[in-house]
Amino acid sequence: VVIICTALSSKDGAGAYGFAILSGPPPQQTRASSSAVVMHGVRRGSTSGGFAKGMGAKGGISSSRKKKGAKKKKNLAPSYELKAGTSIRDVLNPHLFDDPSTLDGIRKRIRAGEICVIRNAFIPDFAEAMYTELDDTDTWSRNEDYFEDGYGYRHNNVYSKADFSPLFLQANAMFETNATKAFMSDLTGRDCTGESVGAPSYYEAGDHSLPHTDHIGQRSVAYIWHLSKDWRPEYGGGLYWAPEPLANAYLHASFNTLVLFSVTPYSVSFVYVVYDH
Repeated sequence: VVIICTALSSKDGAGAYGFAILSGPPPQQTRASSSAVVMHGVRRGSTSGGFAKGMGAKGGISSSRKKKGAKKKKNLAPSYELKAGTSIRDVLNPHLFDDPSTLDGIRKRIRAGEICVIRNAFIPDFAEAMYTELDDTDTWSRNEDYFEDGYGYRHNNVYSKADFSPLFLQANAMFETNATKAFMSDLTGRDCTGESVGAPSYYEAGDHSLPHTDHIGQRSVAYIWHLSKDWRPEYGGGLYWAPEPLANAYLHASFNTLVLFSVTPYSVSFVYVVYDH
């Protein structure tokens, strides 16, 4: 699982943002990868991200074909160009704006403290390009830590901007534009005018992220972009939204699904383990 975590913060805070891609294993393979970030259609639901006062969000991308220990590399030319000043609204699926009730529904859910799942969220070419670049990235570093309060995580990340793929660098810049921050502030009713920072993550078998709220660093709204192809629920690695009743709490990884939620002390979620099978 590859995940890009992103958060938007308030003007006085810092945040992080991200994308998530989950890819099912090739034929006759049994090992799977999953993402900690999931984004789905408009309903309650994983890679996670957020906006803080100012702005903050997170997300991720995953692939079952990634091999660790390979020579580090990254593409030098982006496979898709985001023009300077591009807003997130410019790369969202145009069909989201066909019916005013669609955005109204998203707005109401987020402001009510619910999770919002948007399927086929971004322009297909943009989603495919991000998936391809992150799936081809070999600059992952292993990260694992556990804390006295019970929180812990184990997954791979790319934290250095020098190792980011070209398109991910452009996406980082897109989340920093005033146009993106204004759009997200209007959509969510939260202050998203702060700093946006992000990094991709990759989840292998056994990887996970234990329950957490993202309620740090003045984060206001979290988001997750899942870019997982041919992913099946039994592979694990999905997002679990704790405030939701059990029957609706599991948000399985899928391709080009965006998840949004308002960050509060009660916005508890976690990425459940990627299974060996």
